[in-house]
Amino acid sequence: MRGRDDRAGRVLALLVIAVPLSAFGLLLPFALQGRWELLPGLAGTTLLALLGGAGLSSVMSARYTYPVAAPGQSPFKTPQGFTVLNVLVQFVALGLIVVLVLPAAVPVLVQVYTGEPAWGWAALAVGAVLGPLLCWGGIVLGGRWYDRRAPELLQEVAQFR
Repeated sequence: MRGRDDRAGRVLALLVIAVPLSAFGLLLPFALQGRWELLPGLAGTTLLALLGGAGLSSVMSARYTYPVAAPGQSPFKTPQGFTVLNVLVQFVALGLIVVLVLPAAVPVLVQVYTGEPAWGWAALAVGAVLGPLLCWGGIVLGGRWYDRRAPELLQEVAQFR
């Protein structure tokens, strides 16, 4: 299997669950508070966070592996082999997602401050363009890394058992 296909399959599996949950999480506050004018901007920010994060995780998971709890074990159990470096990689990934979201989040903040709805629509446009581009780019780059590192990845994962 090509690395790009592996990465795309993982992103698709994520999106099957994450898109409906994100839509629900996005719409619920508006339904409760009625500030619908903020919906376009926050939809763009959500789209960028979801798709940009999926692309980033496609790259990061092809480069950095870490052990997780085995099926049937407590997900809160720290498996053997989990190191401080693994925690650092997760924090770096979180920081990168925050940076990736800024192009859509800044216009939303400007909209909240100024009340001008055009900023929200700009954030939606940014999220609708950058989100898919970052996701696709992450799948392609992560796929290349996966193809180059497949034997090493298999060896690393096998050590976690």
